[in-house]
Amino acid sequence: MSGSNTAHWLNFLQQFFQVWRRVPIYDQFNRLYQVFEAYGLSIIVEAFCTKNYTVTPTNLINGAFRIKLYTQGYQSNFSYFWVEKGEVRLEIRNNLQIFTFFSYHRTPRTQLYITPDIAIVRSASLIDDYYVKVSDLIAFGECKNFAPFPEVLVTFEGLVKRCFHACKYDRNCKLGLKNRIKTAIFFSLGATSRNITNYISKLNSPRSAISIYTNINPSNRNIIRQTITDYASTLP
Repeated sequence: MSGSNTAHWLNFLQQFFQVWRRVPIYDQFNRLYQVFEAYGLSIIVEAFCTKNYTVTPTNLINGAFRIKLYTQGYQSNFSYFWVEKGEVRLEIRNNLQIFTFFSYHRTPRTQLYITPDIAIVRSASLIDDYYVKVSDLIAFGECKNFAPFPEVLVTFEGLVKRCFHACKYDRNCKLGLKNRIKTAIFFSLGATSRNITNYISKLNSPRSAISIYTNINPSNRNIIRQTITDYASTLP
């Protein structure tokens, strides 16, 4: 890896896990997108802490927090965060497969798995050590270390709508904890055109189920604090 942002991200992650969470982070990064994915995870976790949730690093590997950075592999080989407040019990995991389906009109339902970078799910919902049902999905996040462009925004919006569409057929569905937690997508670079900026503003509206954060710059502590504060404001 190379670049000044990478050094800032790694420094931020080391501080986050060692100082704030009091556990070392497993040395496993060899791609820039992996560092940024862990960076997005730390922002979400810190937002929960800001809203007075109890957050506990769980399933440490040799005493260190090992993030699942690939779609392959069993969840038991990686660490995750246990989140708790009142009667709410959640887990924050990386690259967790979500089992859902799609159907059109009266055609049979077709099985579909999606694997977001970050998934917030109901506790004890993991099946066969690698997936959960969409009815146990609370919210999810994507982390992109590039500037946003229309295709990726439309794809993300489509994923959110697909999950909500599948979830409405299940009375046990907890997606969004009754719409009180938004899905999120993080971009490391800012929007570059007015059309993109307008689209992002639409997706970020209070009635939307989506929160989009752009121009995430780890060297700017004010941006870090503001992003954490903004996402925390979407949490119950």
